[in-house]
Amino acid sequence: MQKEVAALVRLAQGDADGAVRFMDEALAIVATIRPPNGAADPVKPAYELYGEILLELGRPADAAAKFETSLLRMPNRPRSVLGLARALEQMGDAEGAAEQYEILNAIWDGRDSFTGLQEARRFLMSRN
Repeated sequence: MQKEVAALVRLAQGDADGAVRFMDEALAIVATIRPPNGAADPVKPAYELYGEILLELGRPADAAAKFETSLLRMPNRPRSVLGLARALEQMGDAEGAAEQYEILNAIWDGRDSFTGLQEARRFLMSRN
């Protein structure tokens, strides 16, 4: 968790390279640990956080790879599905993005409070 926090601090300071370096170090640690059963521990999985950072840095292809790994470790995790959808959309892969937004819509059906769900529905409605 310490590496992830350091990465966020570097990102906030405008040090993209430092943020990436700390996240690479965090993933090296996470790779040695078995994926959690049940809820994420820590609350924000490292691969998901790294994907979000890479999206913010304008690197959607790299972000997509991190979200995909996050989803292999924790299938159907809503924030990772949302991140993957956003990355695919930014890459111009509307079909792939729609597929992920559909998954998100199914996961969160009936739970309108999830802000990403509204984003997913808007995207899907725009395609019809």
